[in-house]
Amino acid sequence: MNTRSVLAVLIFSLLLPISGFSSEFSGRNHATAMLLLSDSDQSVKLAGKSLYWFGSDERELLDAFGEVVWSACSGKRQMDADALAWLAKGIAKTTQSRYAGLLDYCLSMPIDERAKGHITLAKTELSSLPAEPFEGGHVDLAKIRAGLGHPHLFNQNRLSERFEALSKGMTLAEVYSMLGYPDEVGVATTSSANKSNPRARLAALAITYKEVGTIHFFSEEEQPGWKLDNAMSSKGMLLSSYDGRFAGTDDLIARGNAAQLSEVADYLLTRKVLERHIFDAILDRVGTPVDSMDRGMENALAWLGKVVFQSGNADYEKKLVLSLLAHGNGSQLRRVADHLLEKDQAENDVLDAVIARISASRDTQDGYLADGLAWLCKVILKSGQAKYKETMADLSQAAGHKTLRKYARQAAEGLNS
Repeated sequence: MNTRSVLAVLIFSLLLPISGFSSEFSGRNHATAMLLLSDSDQSVKLAGKSLYWFGSDERELLDAFGEVVWSACSGKRQMDADALAWLAKGIAKTTQSRYAGLLDYCLSMPIDERAKGHITLAKTELSSLPAEPFEGGHVDLAKIRAGLGHPHLFNQNRLSERFEALSKGMTLAEVYSMLGYPDEVGVATTSSANKSNPRARLAALAITYKEVGTIHFFSEEEQPGWKLDNAMSSKGMLLSSYDGRFAGTDDLIARGNAAQLSEVADYLLTRKVLERHIFDAILDRVGTPVDSMDRGMENALAWLGKVVFQSGNADYEKKLVLSLLAHGNGSQLRRVADHLLEKDQAENDVLDAVIARISASRDTQDGYLADGLAWLCKVILKSGQAKYKETMADLSQAAGHKTLRKYARQAAEGLNS
Protein backbone atom coordinates (compact mmCIF):
# COMPACT_ATOMS: atom_id res chain seq x y z
CA MET A 1 0.00 0.00 0.00
CA ASN A 2 1.42 3.43 -0.92
CA THR A 3 2.15 6.21 1.60
CA ARG A 4 -0.90 8.20 0.61
CA SER A 5 -3.21 5.23 1.26
CA VAL A 6 -1.55 4.47 4.60
CA LEU A 7 -2.04 8.05 5.75
CA ALA A 8 -5.66 7.99 4.60
CA VAL A 9 -6.35 4.84 6.60
CA LEU A 10 -4.62 6.19 9.72
CA ILE A 11 -6.36 9.56 9.60
CA PHE A 12 -9.73 7.94 9.01
CA SER A 13 -9.19 5.52 11.88
CA LEU A 14 -8.55 8.43 14.24
CA LEU A 15 -11.66 10.25 13.08
CA LEU A 16 -13.95 7.22 13.10
CA PRO A 17 -16.46 7.28 15.96
CA ILE A 18 -16.36 4.26 18.22
CA SER A 19 -19.94 3.48 17.23
CA GLY A 20 -19.19 3.87 13.52
CA PHE A 21 -19.03 0.14 12.89
CA SER A 22 -21.31 -2.60 14.13
CA SER A 23 -19.66 -4.75 16.78
CA GLU A 24 -21.42 -7.72 15.20
CA PHE A 25 -20.40 -7.31 11.56
CA SER A 26 -17.48 -5.28 10.28
CA GLY A 27 -15.06 -5.72 7.42
CA ARG A 28 -15.03 -9.25 6.03
CA ASN A 29 -17.86 -10.44 8.31
CA HIS A 30 -20.10 -7.64 7.03
CA ALA A 31 -19.32 -8.47 3.40
CA THR A 32 -19.91 -12.16 4.07
CA ALA A 33 -23.26 -11.42 5.72
CA MET A 34 -24.31 -9.27 2.76
CA LEU A 35 -23.51 -12.15 0.41
CA LEU A 36 -25.21 -14.73 2.62
CA LEU A 37 -28.47 -12.79 2.87
CA SER A 38 -28.67 -12.08 -0.85
CA ASP A 39 -31.39 -13.54 -3.05
CA SER A 40 -28.68 -14.70 -5.46
CA ASP A 41 -27.43 -18.27 -5.12
CA GLN A 42 -24.11 -17.16 -6.60
CA SER A 43 -23.66 -14.66 -3.80
CA VAL A 44 -24.72 -17.21 -1.20
CA LYS A 45 -22.17 -19.66 -2.58
CA LEU A 46 -19.44 -17.01 -2.33
CA ALA A 47 -20.47 -16.44 1.32
CA GLY A 48 -19.90 -20.14 1.94
CA LYS A 49 -16.50 -19.97 0.29
CA SER A 50 -15.55 -16.92 2.33
CA LEU A 51 -16.43 -18.70 5.58
CA TYR A 52 -14.64 -21.85 4.43
CA TRP A 53 -11.47 -19.98 3.44
CA PHE A 54 -11.24 -17.38 6.19
CA GLY A 55 -13.42 -18.59 9.04
CA SER A 56 -15.24 -16.46 11.64
CA ASP A 57 -15.92 -16.59 15.37
CA GLU A 58 -18.95 -14.25 15.21
CA ARG A 59 -21.78 -16.26 16.78
CA GLU A 60 -24.50 -14.13 15.16
CA LEU A 61 -22.98 -14.58 11.72
CA LEU A 62 -22.59 -18.33 12.15
CA ASP A 63 -26.19 -18.62 13.32
CA ALA A 64 -27.26 -16.67 10.22
CA PHE A 65 -25.43 -19.29 8.16
CA GLY A 66 -27.25 -21.98 10.10
CA GLU A 67 -30.61 -20.34 9.47
CA VAL A 68 -29.99 -20.04 5.72
CA VAL A 69 -28.97 -23.71 5.61
CA TRP A 70 -32.09 -24.67 7.57
CA SER A 71 -34.25 -22.62 5.17
CA ALA A 72 -32.77 -24.48 2.20
CA CYS A 73 -33.06 -27.94 3.76
CA SER A 74 -36.62 -27.35 4.97
CA GLY A 75 -37.74 -26.22 1.52
CA LYS A 76 -38.58 -22.70 2.64
CA ARG A 77 -36.00 -21.45 0.17
CA GLN A 78 -35.05 -22.98 -3.15
CA MET A 79 -31.27 -23.12 -3.41
CA ASP A 80 -28.73 -24.43 -5.88
CA ALA A 81 -27.13 -27.66 -4.59
CA ASP A 82 -23.63 -26.25 -5.06
CA ALA A 83 -24.46 -23.19 -2.97
CA LEU A 84 -25.87 -25.37 -0.17
CA ALA A 85 -22.77 -27.59 -0.29
CA TRP A 86 -20.46 -24.57 0.16
CA LEU A 87 -22.53 -23.34 3.11
CA ALA A 88 -22.12 -26.74 4.74
CA LYS A 89 -18.38 -26.73 4.05
CA GLY A 90 -18.13 -23.28 5.60
CA ILE A 91 -19.97 -24.38 8.73
CA ALA A 92 -17.75 -27.48 8.91
CA LYS A 93 -14.64 -25.29 9.02
CA THR A 94 -15.89 -23.81 12.32
CA THR A 95 -15.66 -27.34 13.85
CA GLN A 96 -18.49 -26.28 16.19
CA SER A 97 -20.70 -29.20 17.21
CA ARG A 98 -23.44 -26.64 17.89
CA TYR A 99 -24.46 -27.18 14.24
CA ALA A 100 -24.34 -30.99 14.18
CA GLY A 101 -28.10 -31.30 14.71
CA LEU A 102 -28.71 -28.89 11.84
CA LEU A 103 -26.67 -31.06 9.48
CA ASP A 104 -28.48 -34.19 10.72
CA TYR A 105 -31.76 -32.44 9.94
CA CYS A 106 -30.58 -31.67 6.40
CA LEU A 107 -29.55 -35.28 5.86
CA SER A 108 -33.06 -36.41 6.84
CA MET A 109 -34.69 -34.16 4.23
CA PRO A 110 -35.23 -34.85 0.48
CA ILE A 111 -32.48 -32.56 -0.77
CA ASP A 112 -30.05 -33.00 -3.67
CA GLU A 113 -27.81 -36.06 -3.25
CA ARG A 114 -24.68 -34.09 -4.16
CA ALA A 115 -25.41 -31.62 -1.39
CA LYS A 116 -26.06 -34.52 1.01
CA GLY A 117 -22.62 -35.91 0.21
CA HIS A 118 -20.94 -32.65 1.17
CA ILE A 119 -23.09 -32.31 4.29
CA THR A 120 -22.14 -35.85 5.37
CA LEU A 121 -18.46 -34.94 5.05
CA ALA A 122 -19.05 -31.62 6.80
CA LYS A 123 -20.57 -33.33 9.83
CA THR A 124 -17.35 -35.29 10.42
CA GLU A 125 -15.49 -31.98 10.84
CA LEU A 126 -17.61 -30.82 13.80
CA SER A 127 -15.25 -31.98 16.49
CA SER A 128 -15.33 -29.22 19.10
CA LEU A 129 -16.78 -29.70 22.58
CA PRO A 130 -20.57 -30.04 22.81
CA ALA A 131 -22.45 -26.74 22.98
CA GLU A 132 -26.03 -25.52 23.05
CA PRO A 133 -27.49 -26.90 19.82
CA PHE A 134 -28.57 -24.57 17.07
CA GLU A 135 -32.29 -24.63 16.24
CA GLY A 136 -33.42 -23.49 12.83
CA GLY A 137 -36.44 -21.28 12.29
CA HIS A 138 -35.68 -18.87 15.14
CA VAL A 139 -33.13 -16.46 13.63
CA ASP A 140 -34.66 -13.24 12.24
CA LEU A 141 -32.76 -12.92 8.97
CA ALA A 142 -34.81 -9.89 7.90
CA LYS A 143 -33.71 -8.01 11.00
CA ILE A 144 -30.07 -8.92 10.41
CA ARG A 145 -30.35 -7.89 6.77
CA ALA A 146 -31.86 -4.53 7.76
CA GLY A 147 -28.96 -3.93 10.12
CA LEU A 148 -26.38 -4.34 7.38
CA GLY A 149 -27.21 -1.01 5.73
CA HIS A 150 -25.23 2.03 6.85
CA PRO A 151 -25.21 5.65 5.61
CA HIS A 152 -22.04 6.98 4.02
CA LEU A 153 -19.72 8.72 6.45
CA PHE A 154 -18.57 11.25 3.81
CA ASN A 155 -20.25 13.32 1.12
CA GLN A 156 -19.86 12.10 -2.44
CA ASN A 157 -16.92 14.37 -3.32
CA ARG A 158 -14.94 13.34 -0.25
CA LEU A 159 -15.77 9.68 -0.79
CA SER A 160 -14.62 9.98 -4.40
CA GLU A 161 -11.31 11.48 -3.25
CA ARG A 162 -10.78 8.60 -0.86
CA PHE A 163 -11.79 6.10 -3.54
CA GLU A 164 -9.09 7.45 -5.86
CA ALA A 165 -6.51 6.91 -3.09
CA LEU A 166 -7.05 3.14 -3.22
CA SER A 167 -4.09 0.97 -4.13
CA LYS A 168 -3.62 -2.55 -5.38
CA GLY A 169 -3.26 -5.20 -2.69
CA MET A 170 -5.20 -3.38 0.06
CA THR A 171 -7.15 -5.73 2.29
CA LEU A 172 -10.92 -5.65 2.57
CA ALA A 173 -10.60 -4.42 6.16
CA GLU A 174 -8.39 -1.53 5.03
CA VAL A 175 -10.93 -0.53 2.37
CA TYR A 176 -13.77 -0.61 4.91
CA SER A 177 -11.69 1.57 7.26
CA MET A 178 -10.88 3.98 4.48
CA LEU A 179 -14.30 4.27 2.79
CA GLY A 180 -16.84 2.98 5.29
CA TYR A 181 -19.57 0.44 4.62
CA PRO A 182 -20.40 -0.28 0.96
CA ASP A 183 -23.93 -0.07 -0.44
CA GLU A 184 -23.74 -3.39 -2.26
CA VAL A 185 -21.71 -6.59 -2.04
CA GLY A 186 -21.71 -9.23 -4.77
CA VAL A 187 -19.78 -11.59 -7.00
CA ALA A 188 -17.10 -10.16 -9.30
CA THR A 189 -15.29 -11.36 -12.40
CA THR A 190 -11.71 -12.46 -11.87
CA SER A 191 -9.38 -10.07 -13.68
CA SER A 192 -7.06 -11.28 -16.43
CA ALA A 193 -4.12 -10.58 -14.10
CA ASN A 194 -5.35 -13.24 -11.67
CA LYS A 195 -6.76 -15.93 -13.95
CA SER A 196 -3.69 -18.08 -13.24
CA ASN A 197 -4.44 -17.96 -9.49
CA PRO A 198 -6.26 -21.25 -8.66
CA ARG A 199 -8.37 -19.79 -5.88
CA ALA A 200 -9.07 -16.52 -7.69
CA ARG A 201 -10.51 -18.49 -10.61
CA LEU A 202 -13.13 -19.89 -8.23
CA ALA A 203 -14.49 -16.55 -7.08
CA ALA A 204 -13.98 -12.83 -6.78
CA LEU A 205 -15.72 -10.32 -4.53
CA ALA A 206 -17.21 -6.96 -5.53
CA ILE A 207 -18.23 -4.10 -3.24
CA THR A 208 -19.95 -1.00 -4.56
CA TYR A 209 -20.28 2.56 -3.28
CA LYS A 210 -23.18 4.02 -5.24
CA GLU A 211 -22.29 6.90 -7.57
CA VAL A 212 -18.63 6.50 -6.59
CA GLY A 213 -17.37 3.16 -7.85
CA THR A 214 -16.91 -0.60 -7.50
CA ILE A 215 -13.93 -2.51 -6.10
CA HIS A 216 -13.02 -6.11 -6.93
CA PHE A 217 -11.10 -8.40 -4.58
CA PHE A 218 -9.39 -11.75 -5.04
CA SER A 219 -8.15 -14.40 -2.65
CA GLU A 220 -4.83 -16.24 -2.67
CA GLU A 221 -3.93 -19.57 -1.13
CA GLU A 222 -2.53 -19.25 2.40
CA GLN A 223 -3.71 -15.61 2.61
CA PRO A 224 -5.94 -14.40 5.45
CA GLY A 225 -8.58 -12.58 3.43
CA TRP A 226 -9.67 -10.64 0.37
CA LYS A 227 -7.14 -8.37 -1.39
CA LEU A 228 -7.89 -5.51 -3.77
CA ASP A 229 -7.60 -6.61 -7.38
CA ASN A 230 -8.92 -3.63 -9.32
CA ALA A 231 -11.37 -0.75 -8.96
CA MET A 232 -13.67 1.14 -11.31
CA SER A 233 -14.86 4.65 -10.52
CA SER A 234 -18.12 6.16 -11.71
CA LYS A 235 -15.95 8.68 -13.60
CA GLY A 236 -14.70 5.92 -15.89
CA MET A 237 -11.32 5.57 -14.17
CA LEU A 238 -9.87 2.10 -13.65
CA LEU A 239 -7.33 1.02 -11.09
CA SER A 240 -5.69 -1.69 -13.13
CA SER A 241 -4.54 -4.91 -11.48
CA TYR A 242 -1.77 -4.89 -14.09
CA ASP A 243 0.06 -1.82 -12.78
CA GLY A 244 -2.02 -0.62 -9.83
CA ARG A 245 -2.67 2.88 -11.19
CA PHE A 246 -5.91 4.67 -12.04
CA ALA A 247 -6.31 5.54 -15.71
CA GLY A 248 -9.12 6.62 -18.01
CA THR A 249 -11.01 3.87 -19.82
CA ASP A 250 -10.56 5.55 -23.20
CA ASP A 251 -6.83 5.88 -22.61
CA LEU A 252 -6.44 2.25 -21.59
CA ILE A 253 -8.33 1.10 -24.69
CA ALA A 254 -6.16 3.27 -26.92
CA ARG A 255 -2.75 2.45 -25.40
CA GLY A 256 -3.14 -0.58 -23.13
CA ASN A 257 -1.31 -3.87 -23.51
CA ALA A 258 -3.12 -7.21 -23.81
CA ALA A 259 -3.56 -7.62 -20.04
CA GLN A 260 -4.97 -4.12 -19.64
CA LEU A 261 -7.33 -4.50 -22.61
CA SER A 262 -8.66 -7.76 -21.18
CA GLU A 263 -9.23 -6.06 -17.86
CA VAL A 264 -11.07 -3.14 -19.47
CA ALA A 265 -13.23 -5.63 -21.36
CA ASP A 266 -14.03 -7.50 -18.14
CA TYR A 267 -15.07 -4.22 -16.55
CA LEU A 268 -17.24 -3.14 -19.49
CA LEU A 269 -18.95 -6.53 -19.69
CA THR A 270 -19.99 -6.26 -16.03
CA ARG A 271 -21.30 -2.71 -16.53
CA LYS A 272 -23.59 -3.72 -19.43
CA VAL A 273 -23.59 -0.08 -20.57
CA LEU A 274 -21.61 1.13 -23.57
CA GLU A 275 -21.32 4.88 -24.12
CA ARG A 276 -20.60 6.25 -27.58
CA HIS A 277 -17.10 7.49 -26.71
CA ILE A 278 -16.17 4.04 -25.37
CA PHE A 279 -17.52 2.37 -28.51
CA ASP A 280 -15.53 4.74 -30.71
CA ALA A 281 -12.37 3.91 -28.75
CA ILE A 282 -13.02 0.18 -29.11
CA LEU A 283 -13.71 0.52 -32.82
CA ASP A 284 -10.43 2.38 -33.34
CA ARG A 285 -8.39 -0.10 -31.31
CA VAL A 286 -9.96 -3.27 -32.68
CA GLY A 287 -9.37 -1.98 -36.19
CA THR A 288 -5.63 -1.60 -35.52
CA PRO A 289 -3.57 -4.30 -37.33
CA VAL A 290 -2.14 -6.95 -35.01
CA ASP A 291 0.43 -9.67 -35.59
CA SER A 292 -1.45 -12.97 -36.02
CA MET A 293 1.20 -14.65 -33.85
CA ASP A 294 0.46 -12.36 -30.91
CA ARG A 295 -2.27 -14.56 -29.48
CA GLY A 296 -2.53 -12.57 -26.25
CA MET A 297 -3.33 -9.35 -28.08
CA GLU A 298 -5.68 -11.14 -30.49
CA ASN A 299 -7.65 -12.59 -27.59
CA ALA A 300 -7.75 -9.23 -25.80
CA LEU A 301 -9.09 -7.46 -28.89
CA ALA A 302 -11.64 -10.23 -29.37
CA TRP A 303 -12.75 -9.73 -25.76
CA LEU A 304 -13.22 -6.01 -26.49
CA GLY A 305 -15.27 -6.96 -29.54
CA LYS A 306 -17.46 -9.11 -27.31
CA VAL A 307 -18.29 -5.98 -25.31
CA VAL A 308 -19.80 -4.47 -28.45
CA PHE A 309 -21.56 -7.66 -29.53
CA GLN A 310 -23.20 -7.99 -26.10
CA SER A 311 -24.09 -4.32 -25.75
CA GLY A 312 -27.54 -4.72 -27.31
CA ASN A 313 -26.84 -1.77 -29.61
CA ALA A 314 -27.53 -2.97 -33.17
CA ASP A 315 -25.88 0.10 -34.72
CA TYR A 316 -22.62 -0.42 -32.80
CA GLU A 317 -22.67 -4.12 -33.56
CA LYS A 318 -23.07 -3.59 -37.29
CA LYS A 319 -20.37 -0.93 -37.48
CA LEU A 320 -17.91 -3.25 -35.73
CA VAL A 321 -18.81 -6.17 -38.00
CA LEU A 322 -18.30 -4.09 -41.14
CA SER A 323 -15.00 -2.70 -39.82
CA LEU A 324 -13.65 -6.16 -39.01
CA LEU A 325 -14.80 -7.55 -42.35
CA ALA A 326 -12.90 -4.78 -44.10
CA HIS A 327 -9.68 -4.89 -42.06
CA GLY A 328 -9.67 -7.91 -39.75
CA ASN A 329 -7.11 -10.72 -39.71
CA GLY A 330 -7.98 -14.40 -39.73
CA SER A 331 -8.79 -14.67 -36.04
CA GLN A 332 -11.00 -11.58 -36.13
CA LEU A 333 -12.85 -12.84 -39.20
CA ARG A 334 -13.46 -16.16 -37.45
CA ARG A 335 -15.02 -14.36 -34.49
CA VAL A 336 -17.17 -12.19 -36.76
CA ALA A 337 -18.36 -15.36 -38.49
CA ASP A 338 -19.17 -16.95 -35.13
CA HIS A 339 -21.22 -13.88 -34.22
CA LEU A 340 -23.11 -13.83 -37.53
CA LEU A 341 -23.81 -17.57 -37.37
CA GLU A 342 -25.47 -17.08 -33.98
CA LYS A 343 -27.96 -14.64 -35.52
CA ASP A 344 -31.16 -15.74 -37.24
CA GLN A 345 -30.11 -13.97 -40.43
CA ALA A 346 -27.48 -11.41 -41.38
CA GLU A 347 -28.54 -8.25 -43.20
CA ASN A 348 -28.01 -8.11 -46.96
CA ASP A 349 -25.40 -5.35 -46.84
CA VAL A 350 -23.46 -7.33 -44.25
CA LEU A 351 -23.60 -10.44 -46.46
CA ASP A 352 -22.38 -8.35 -49.40
CA ALA A 353 -19.47 -7.19 -47.23
CA VAL A 354 -18.73 -10.83 -46.36
CA ILE A 355 -18.56 -11.77 -50.04
CA ALA A 356 -16.42 -8.71 -50.80
CA ARG A 357 -13.87 -9.66 -48.13
CA ILE A 358 -13.67 -13.30 -49.20
CA SER A 359 -13.17 -12.25 -52.82
CA ALA A 360 -10.58 -9.59 -51.94
CA SER A 361 -8.46 -12.10 -50.00
CA ARG A 362 -9.04 -15.11 -52.26
CA ASP A 363 -5.36 -15.47 -53.21
CA THR A 364 -4.04 -15.67 -49.63
CA GLN A 365 -1.65 -18.45 -48.67
CA ASP A 366 -1.89 -17.54 -44.97
CA GLY A 367 -3.48 -20.47 -43.15
CA TYR A 368 -4.89 -18.28 -40.35
CA LEU A 369 -6.54 -15.91 -42.81
CA ALA A 370 -7.81 -18.79 -44.96
CA ASP A 371 -9.43 -20.29 -41.88
CA GLY A 372 -11.23 -17.02 -41.13
CA LEU A 373 -12.40 -16.75 -44.72
CA ALA A 374 -13.61 -20.35 -44.61
CA TRP A 375 -15.79 -19.51 -41.64
CA LEU A 376 -17.23 -16.60 -43.60
CA CYS A 377 -18.18 -19.12 -46.30
CA LYS A 378 -20.33 -20.80 -43.66
CA VAL A 379 -22.12 -17.48 -43.13
CA ILE A 380 -22.88 -17.33 -46.86
CA LEU A 381 -24.13 -20.91 -46.83
CA LYS A 382 -26.44 -20.19 -43.90
CA SER A 383 -27.89 -17.19 -45.74
CA GLY A 384 -29.36 -19.53 -48.39
CA GLN A 385 -29.12 -16.77 -50.99
CA ALA A 386 -28.60 -18.22 -54.47
CA LYS A 387 -27.08 -14.98 -55.79
CA TYR A 388 -23.81 -15.95 -54.06
CA LYS A 389 -23.63 -19.42 -55.60
CA GLU A 390 -21.62 -18.40 -58.67
CA THR A 391 -19.01 -16.56 -56.58
CA MET A 392 -18.67 -19.52 -54.23
CA ALA A 393 -18.32 -21.93 -57.16
CA ASP A 394 -15.59 -19.76 -58.67
CA LEU A 395 -13.73 -19.58 -55.34
CA SER A 396 -13.93 -23.36 -54.97
CA GLN A 397 -11.76 -23.62 -58.07
CA ALA A 398 -9.58 -20.52 -57.99
CA ALA A 399 -8.93 -19.67 -54.30
CA GLY A 400 -5.28 -19.79 -53.29
CA HIS A 401 -5.62 -21.96 -50.17
CA LYS A 402 -7.14 -25.44 -50.04
CA THR A 403 -9.11 -24.67 -46.87
CA LEU A 404 -10.88 -21.76 -48.54
CA ARG A 405 -11.52 -23.85 -51.68
CA LYS A 406 -13.07 -26.62 -49.56
CA TYR A 407 -15.55 -24.42 -47.72
CA ALA A 408 -16.37 -22.35 -50.80
CA ARG A 409 -17.30 -25.61 -52.55
CA GLN A 410 -19.55 -26.64 -49.65
CA ALA A 411 -21.28 -23.25 -49.78
CA ALA A 412 -21.73 -23.44 -53.55
CA GLU A 413 -23.21 -26.94 -53.35
CA GLY A 414 -25.57 -25.94 -50.54
CA LEU A 415 -26.99 -22.82 -52.16
CA ASN A 416 -30.03 -23.26 -54.37
CA SER A 417 -29.85 -22.06 -57.96
